[in-house]
Amino acid sequence: MKCIIIASLAVSQFCLNAMAAESVAPKFTVKGKQLEPTPLHVDADQKSTMKEKMKQQQQVDFARAELAERLGVELEQVSVTQATAVTWRSGALGCPAEGRVYTQALVPGVRIILSAQGESYSYHASQFGRPFSCSEERAESPAEGASGRF
Repeated sequence: MKCIIIASLAVSQFCLNAMAAESVAPKFTVKGKQLEPTPLHVDADQKSTMKEKMKQQQQVDFARAELAERLGVELEQVSVTQATAVTWRSGALGCPAEGRVYTQALVPGVRIILSAQGESYSYHASQFGRPFSCSEERAESPAEGASGRF
């Protein structure tokens, strides 16, 4: 499948869904330089859960479990400092990667701040999406006046 984008970096949802189904990432060229899109990162275990919307408490539980596993600690050692409904400034969900292209639209989402072993960890997600860890170096603040507690 080919998707042609004329004078815009916006890609229709139909086109994105079709490319995701074919495991093909779109390619963008701006001023002769090819930009790499954000990878879809979908493995077999994720396909079924991606179709299901995560509720806010499920997002918090997922983030806690992921951090505990990553650090090799018990779940009880990971505490929730803050869980907030936010509006992200773009499709980067407040965690842009250098050289990537994102939709430039407001995106409803969540920011979860966890603490473990004396450190804080930030997790970002879309409104019903799977949270992912976002390092302090990459983290951006959400849109102003668009956040609230769960």
